[in-house]
Amino acid sequence: MAFKVRFTITRASTNVDWVENVGLQETSDIGLVDTYLGDNGGSKETNTDGLSATVVYTLPDQASWQAFYNQALPVWNRNNVLNRANDAGITVDVEVLENT
Repeated sequence: MAFKVRFTITRASTNVDWVENVGLQETSDIGLVDTYLGDNGGSKETNTDGLSATVVYTLPDQASWQAFYNQALPVWNRNNVLNRANDAGITVDVEVLENT
């Protein structure tokens, strides 16, 4: 059974820098999120098309997703990811794609 969640990140123009405005710099600890994903048996697929990017997280089941999310959320909060995105006019939508 897989549990998939898609994050869609959309910016108003290509003048808005993803890394700078969302807090994804290498100097942050945001890289921990990928470690947590692997620790919980997950993977991710990232696609960008200029104005939007999608990240699909796939984990074995909902319990694995919850464990990953519980670890990742403090990192995202500590790096102020959603507030920084909002301040830059970047929207973030989250959708459960599969829960089987």
